[in-house]
Amino acid sequence: MSDSYDKSVNEKPERGKRQKVFSAGRAVIGGIIVIAGVLLLLDNMGFDTDMFWRLWPLAFIVVGVAKMLGPQSSSSKTFGALLIGLGFILLFDLWNLWPILVIFFGLHILWRSVGRSGVPQKGRTVGDHQYLREFVIFGGSEKKITSKDFRGGDITAVFGGVELDLREADMGTQAAVIDCFVMFGGLELRIPEDWEVVSETQAIFGSVEDKAHTEDPQPGASTAKRLVVRGYVLFGGIEVKN
Repeated sequence: MSDSYDKSVNEKPERGKRQKVFSAGRAVIGGIIVIAGVLLLLDNMGFDTDMFWRLWPLAFIVVGVAKMLGPQSSSSKTFGALLIGLGFILLFDLWNLWPILVIFFGLHILWRSVGRSGVPQKGRTVGDHQYLREFVIFGGSEKKITSKDFRGGDITAVFGGVELDLREADMGTQAAVIDCFVMFGGLELRIPEDWEVVSETQAIFGSVEDKAHTEDPQPGASTAKRLVVRGYVLFGGIEVKN
């Protein structure tokens, strides 16, 4: 009983930190909406707000800086850098430089395909491995993991789909983290019923659906095993099921 209590106590600061990060992101977006509303109100009242409207690209820069400074995944920081670049292009009317954003985005995809330090390449195969790295473009992939100490991985799907079966996998005391980037594609995750999914994804013209059934923990049992899904979905979808 004491071990279960200690685990629940230790998880509270982590959850509080996550909620604080999300609250900050919502605060930035909410602040931008409030400012836009104030400008519209002043304009309707006859005040000259043309100068302020010309500064609206600063919203992209502010959100991008918040993403870069926040304690989030590298995908979030990359997205923040893209927002900052877009903001500067719009603010200073540098449309002849917009291909730089395309180059930067392509380099990011190439970097994810090569791999990151700390995540071994052996995770690319099916079987008893702690990590998974999957990069799919204009294709599809089906993977089944049976590791009893699954810790997460990195998944990129561009104009393609990835199906990851984790129903025979297990994890330790720490939460497993999957960092994903889905663009014009899809990601399907199948998880055991005793796992809890925590979504930290952001969808832009996309969707993230959690259709998995999670068993209620027994009284006195340890907290549910947590799978954290982070990243971005652009014109695509992520679906979680059993």
